[in-house]
Amino acid sequence: MSHSLAEISADLARLAAVLADHAPMSTPPAAEVAQSLVLLRPAAQARLAIALYQERRSRDAVLGNALFGEPAWDMLLDLYARQRLGKRTSMSDACLAAMVPHSTALRHLNRMLAEGLLTRETDRADGRRSWLQINNPLMAQIDDYLERLAITRVAEGRSTSER
Repeated sequence: MSHSLAEISADLARLAAVLADHAPMSTPPAAEVAQSLVLLRPAAQARLAIALYQERRSRDAVLGNALFGEPAWDMLLDLYARQRLGKRTSMSDACLAAMVPHSTALRHLNRMLAEGLLTRETDRADGRRSWLQINNPLMAQIDDYLERLAITRVAEGRSTSER
């Protein structure tokens, strides 16, 4: 799918306007991000993953995460967003994203590594640090999930506003 520079520029301007409507340091609601998902694929998908992650943190603030926590999913959302934005994620950063005790996060990470969902690479500059990356098949599955979620959220927004 090829877009002209003018189309991409217009889409970026529209996305910037949406972002400007929100308080500094906040992420737009996932439904708004979803509208830009197809045109700004990697960045918009990352923003949707970030919005989902932040929605989960908001839920945790109200209900706690003891019963409703999903540390593996939280880590995947964070890893996915960082990877889509071209950023690296260390094991420590992934553990922090889980919002659970470090040992619990490591258990989930080690399971995902053992199942081949993630790859781990030792930092050449600092052997104490390891970098994580989601494997390509799982990235494609998360892409598909976020696209479906975006379509659903856009459709729900339209049906709500049409009433």
